[in-house]
Amino acid sequence: MLGLIRPTSGSIAVLGDDPAAGEFEARRRLGYLPENVSFNAALTGQETLAFYARLKREPTKTVAPLLDRVGLTHAANRRVGTYSKGMRQRLGLAQALLGEPRVLLLD
Repeated sequence: MLGLIRPTSGSIAVLGDDPAAGEFEARRRLGYLPENVSFNAALTGQETLAFYARLKREPTKTVAPLLDRVGLTHAANRRVGTYSKGMRQRLGLAQALLGEPRVLLLD
């Protein structure tokens, strides 16, 4: 569904686009949260989310509201290496919500 591998048979459309067709415009409207998230332990939650915002070409001003939305405002300036697994999952959810995706894939 993310267009990372080609199907061996059949077809799929995500938001009207075929993920296997090379340039997959709908990918910008998808959010993805894997079962096991992995972040740089040396960065703070705020730095981590700002990094992903820049990768997605989203304004970094969206970071603080997302951290608040997932209940991590109190830990925004703590290093991710000090986060519990649940906190890392919530940070992953905030990362997946960057850009207000129309489809959110939860693994």
